This record gives sequence, structure tokens and C-alpha cells, in this order.
Amino acid sequence: MLEIMNNGPIVCSYEPPYDLFNYSSGVYHEVDEAEYIKKGMSKPEWQQVDHSNLCVGWGTTDKGVKYWIVQNTWGKDWGDNGRILFKRGTDVGGIESIAVRADPYVLRKENNTWVKVEPD
Repeated sequence: MLEIMNNGPIVCSYEPPYDLFNYSSGVYHEVDEAEYIKKGMSKPEWQQVDHSNLCVGWGTTDKGVKYWIVQNTWGKDWGDNGRILFKRGTDVGGIESIAVRADPYVLRKENNTWVKVEPD
């Protein structure tokens, strides 16, 4: 949350559950949430993923359900205008445990060496 608030969207990767393709609105959660979450165990060290999106924010419904706002890559005709709300705190398909941020920078080649360009 702090990363998104301070620096903008982050990349989140996940293994799309079979019923995700039919999503159209509301807060999505897996029908059968991960066993390790149910049992209070540590998350697996490695999880298979084959889809990545941008996590652009978060929110809470008026009924208190917490969610992540994710911009999907399947176009605006999919889901809720190209977005999906993933239930927060359930690590759907690994979406919470496999997220990354980037610190962009510019390189310039000087005398056959790459040098980081400091912002003006």
C-alpha cells in the first residue's frame, strides 16, 4: 500500500483461477481460498504464475470487504472496464505474495561504460 501510495502502481503476478475469466464486477475471491491461508501456515516459497497486471490502488466496500484495484491486460471490454477488484488478504492466485516495484533510471554510454544519469 505504501509503495502504491508513494510511487504509483506495482506489478502483481498470479495464476488466474479458472473462474476469473467470467468476472464482470464486484470483489473477486477464489471459491476455495488457498489451503495455507485457511490453516494459518506460511506462504509457499514458490508459486506458479502466468499472468501479470498493474495493482493501481485499494479500497473497502460499504460492507467492509477489503480489495485491491487491478488493471488487467485483457482490454476494457473484460471485467469492470478492464479492471478487477481482488479480495485483499487472501492472496488470490499469489497476487499479494508475488508483487514487485521498479526504480527506473536512465543509462548513458560514456567511453564504452554505462553510466547512470542523475535527474535534473
